[in-house]
Amino acid sequence: MSGLGVLLAPSYSLKGELDRGALVPLFPAIRPLEDRFSLYQKAGRARLARHRLLTEYLEGLTPSEFGA
Repeated sequence: MSGLGVLLAPSYSLKGELDRGALVPLFPAIRPLEDRFSLYQKAGRARLARHRLLTEYLEGLTPSEFGA
């Protein structure tokens, strides 16, 4: 939402903005078959406890937790 005007992102990551009406879908009839994303971290930080805990948490999430 940093003033670019158009954004391509999974809807679950914008739920708050969509609910408030701050963002509106440009092509509401288009429904992607699936949302895919990847997360990366620096190799040197992968061993830090806080990074391991975050990774474990994210690995435990199910698709239904992201909303419709």
